[in-house]
Amino acid sequence: MRARGSDWSERPADNREVGGSSPPGPIGDLMRRILLDSSFLLGITELSIGMEELLSIYPRAELLTTRSVMRELEELAGRKRRARVSMEVMRKYGVKVLEGFDGEADEDIVRAAKELGCAVATFDLKLKNELLREGVAVVYLRAKKKLVLEDPSKLSEEI
Repeated sequence: MRARGSDWSERPADNREVGGSSPPGPIGDLMRRILLDSSFLLGITELSIGMEELLSIYPRAELLTTRSVMRELEELAGRKRRARVSMEVMRKYGVKVLEGFDGEADEDIVRAAKELGCAVATFDLKLKNELLREGVAVVYLRAKKKLVLEDPSKLSEEI
């Protein structure tokens, strides 16, 4: 696994605040936060894709999820090993849980992404399409082997 910068990885997740001072990644100053949905968190436990690939798109990004996504994983953890593994991955990478978003998971993801200016990592096609319609950048899986960033703000309008 790729080592992360010591200044970021040594800080406990509960001591970080949204909007930290991470230096810009390859996409400039935009979206230094990535909101993770349950399909992404569960999917990376079964695929050869990992958090390193996500962090290559957004180096040193702040990783977030919603309370509603955490609740989904907690409910699955009793009977699905991959949910327990997903929660371990979240702890390892210091994913911060946004407590103010505790309704329906997909609705919370869309609302949080828009309010906080986050990109979203998802493997859920319906959610991906909704986020793109709302103008939210999305990281998704292409051809079951590669993470791709689609940012509607960077696309030109068709005439």
